[in-house]
Amino acid sequence: MYYRSPIPYMGSKTKLLPQLIPLFPKNVNVFIDLFGGGGCISMNFAGKIKTIYNEINPNIVALINMIKNNDPQELNAYWQAKVEEYKLPKKSTKRLDLNDANFFNKRQENYNKLRADYNNSKERDYRDLFLLSCYSINHLIRFNSNSDFNASSGADSYNEKNFQCVKDMHKIFQNVEVRNENALSFFFEGLNENDFVYNDPPYTFTEAVYNEKRAFGGWGIEQDYKLFELLEKLDQQKIKWGLSNVFSNRGKVNQHLIDWCEKNKWKVYHLDRNYNPFSRGNSDNDEVYICNYEIEEKPVQIGMFD
Repeated sequence: MYYRSPIPYMGSKTKLLPQLIPLFPKNVNVFIDLFGGGGCISMNFAGKIKTIYNEINPNIVALINMIKNNDPQELNAYWQAKVEEYKLPKKSTKRLDLNDANFFNKRQENYNKLRADYNNSKERDYRDLFLLSCYSINHLIRFNSNSDFNASSGADSYNEKNFQCVKDMHKIFQNVEVRNENALSFFFEGLNENDFVYNDPPYTFTEAVYNEKRAFGGWGIEQDYKLFELLEKLDQQKIKWGLSNVFSNRGKVNQHLIDWCEKNKWKVYHLDRNYNPFSRGNSDNDEVYICNYEIEEKPVQIGMFD
């Protein structure tokens, strides 16, 4: 059984968990989820001594801490009251008649009112941001240059499944240290060969909110090379690491990533997934898991540069 994060952040590895987790090292003392995102990896893998979740986006970290530090029942009561106050749908509206313009206009109007109240508040309540993410299109958590939440209305709702995920994260994250740092300048103090660093950076050439320039400078090939350097240093220190990425996506090839893997003879595992973040057709991608250690239980599909 794998846990689902209540925070629907772009790039989540939820669907890949059954393939990824078996590839992780066994008997890890300290586990660092360096690009933590919505937290699904930290919810499903832990170090025996310590688990560290790290994420550069302060809004996502604030959502994580809001769930970690508050009683789930009290959070649920707050969200239920907000749903009533703003007259938001209590179940998914995906299957409703798309020609019912009055209903959809009213749903959008109520959602926009909650969004405006959140953005205009002096001290933004992250409980409201979480609720907005439950109702936003494709569950996007996106901000403009003024740090205003600007995702438009979608067809989903806050429901019992959301609440269960909140309860799961609250319980699990009591044993997780949460950090808000730049992964490329993270201080890896005191790690050794019994520890593990998992990396799920933004993918160069893919569509994602966190790739945009306004998302803390964006992410591109330059950042990839800085991460490669960081991982090479960890390898020199005999510290195990894993990296999720893509060799190709929508006809674009990450040749610099392929060349780096070939040069260093890293282990490469090709995962079974056609992922499209906006559900528009087939992304035709080659998603891979790269690591610097021997997998104890090797899967059927494996590629190695040797």
